[in-house]
Amino acid sequence: FQEKTRGSIETGKLADLVILSGDPLTAPPEKILDLSVDYTILDGKIAYTVECGNSYAKDPRMRNFDWSGDFECRVAKHGIAYLPDSQLLANSVHITSDWESRGRFWWNELTPDCIDFPDWGGTRVYRFRQMRITVRITNPNIDPSRPSTHILQGLDVEIRGRYDESANRLVAGSINISEPRNTDPTDVDSPRQCRIPPK
Repeated sequence: FQEKTRGSIETGKLADLVILSGDPLTAPPEKILDLSVDYTILDGKIAYTVECGNSYAKDPRMRNFDWSGDFECRVAKHGIAYLPDSQLLANSVHITSDWESRGRFWWNELTPDCIDFPDWGGTRVYRFRQMRITVRITNPNIDPSRPSTHILQGLDVEIRGRYDESANRLVAGSINISEPRNTDPTDVDSPRQCRIPPK
């Protein structure tokens, strides 16, 4: 019953569409589920923005965000500069600062012992607003001889998103895990104890 406003891309109709990372019509059938959503466009406007960086990022588009951690990703409602909609990877809808999120990464969460720690190390899954977003950090270049603010020298990041009908939170929310302890309890910048000792 909505053929006059939806269903095709033409003048006068709502532009509700997604732009995928590849063409599902030409992709091998076994690769179609690997395609990710690059953009979600509702009524002709980009719905969400995904950005990753740190406090040293020079990109002027990132000025209105209080970056935290050695590296941080955020998902925001496009064009919104107030919380919680400017950081949807937040622990709660009641956050008061951009850094209260599961989207920030510290060098000691990306060491070889910790990078595979589920939903805390290098791979994190966020489910909210009918989206499932996975951020995966690989190849971190960690140089412990550097000052603490420059220990993480580089990394690769992959972000994948897909529709998830059961993801009904307004923001990503917290997760129910116990964070690995620091090797030095008096120093939050010390390495973490992520490996489970053998029994």
